[in-house]
Amino acid sequence: MKNISSLNKNRIIFICILAAVFCLMLILNSFTLYCCDDYEYKYSFATGERISSLKDIIPSMKAHAYTMNGRLFAHSLVQLFDMLPKAVFNVANSAMFTLLIFMIFRLTYSKTVNCLLLVSAFCMIWLFTPAFGQVFLWLDGSVNYLWGAVFCLSFLSIYIRAFLYGKYIQKKFLKPLLFVYAFFVGGYLENTAVATIVCAALLCLLCIFYRKDKIHFEYLIAIGCLIAGMLFMITRPGEAYKGAASFDRYYLNVEYILNICKLLFVPFLSYICMNILAAFSAKGNMDIKRILLAFVLFIGSVCANFVMIFSRVYPERCALIVAVLLITANIIMFSLTVKTEYKAFAACAAAALIIVSAYSGIYGCKDVVRTYEIMKANEKVLSEAHGTEETIVIPVVHAETKYSSSSGLVYLGEDSASDWPNMFVARYYDLGGVIGSDDPDSEAAIMYDKVFNR
Repeated sequence: MKNISSLNKNRIIFICILAAVFCLMLILNSFTLYCCDDYEYKYSFATGERISSLKDIIPSMKAHAYTMNGRLFAHSLVQLFDMLPKAVFNVANSAMFTLLIFMIFRLTYSKTVNCLLLVSAFCMIWLFTPAFGQVFLWLDGSVNYLWGAVFCLSFLSIYIRAFLYGKYIQKKFLKPLLFVYAFFVGGYLENTAVATIVCAALLCLLCIFYRKDKIHFEYLIAIGCLIAGMLFMITRPGEAYKGAASFDRYYLNVEYILNICKLLFVPFLSYICMNILAAFSAKGNMDIKRILLAFVLFIGSVCANFVMIFSRVYPERCALIVAVLLITANIIMFSLTVKTEYKAFAACAAAALIIVSAYSGIYGCKDVVRTYEIMKANEKVLSEAHGTEETIVIPVVHAETKYSSSSGLVYLGEDSASDWPNMFVARYYDLGGVIGSDDPDSEAAIMYDKVFNR
């Protein structure tokens, strides 16, 4: 048992796990091609011309605010990466995913490295994240949702340190930077902003009323900057341009909210169960501060989900922050459970996580490779037809698992070359038009059957 415990606390193994996570995501990102919005964001919303420099992004985002939405910070990064070679994004996005896993572990504030906690964090993210490929592999989706979640956790870590240890920002030059970063995080993504505001406010209240600390006004001002950033985002003209939400829209959003609850039922149940175990622990030495921290993140997760009732659309990818906060709450409670008489139960649960993750990982990775091969063959056909005025027909891509970036996305419209995103794909390859086909007897489908020997 001592050997197992020492391996669990081995820093070299811990670093190797992080390196393995980075390498896995780098491979998966490398097997993910541009799709849907990625083609649209290659062009300026102001001029319609191809984005070729940083100065092109500013007027593009100004026009974007009037015609699309207020996610100007997120979509500025999307256009930046769309301008650069795809390999640059692959490395940056893989690093961001690895940072997310590390931050989830770090928020447990374990006094030593804990390989089991780190692996459990990865497995829960792997298994329970809705629309995995859309939020971790797809360029536009990753920059919006994965990066937004990392920014949220990094901001909250400042408040968490204050609550757990009473460590506040002391250096004066850092305080204005905190305000700027707060505005950035608040204006990055709608429900991520709401979750960040709720969690930061609750942590401030705990610092004042539970820790009995004096009020640090810079932390309250930072919450104000979060709110200002969110208001800046949601009041852009493009948001109103979409039209008013109807009662039917609200009703449909309730169904989407309940669907997210169903998708995250297992981590929700595990969080409740670990709280029950904590309450009945005979050791009676549970860390109340960390239990409260987990509860704050749980409340943030609930708010991030239910605030989407006011949205005009609620695709599963928008629930990433819901999953991340709930999973982080689970990992915090798990780190406490392994210190009680229920540690055997916790170890069995972790083992089950690892086994199921490995099983789903095999099928998920195969699906990523399969859809990559089809999309790569499509790209070859489109590249070879470059400059022609013909309308090219290519097969649409159907993912079999949530791990492919094309799962749940409109790869190509099948009715007309003017469908979205067909016209942007055609512009990118300098073609007369592009149409997707789902007809197994079409000329394009027959060609692919020969290519893949089906």
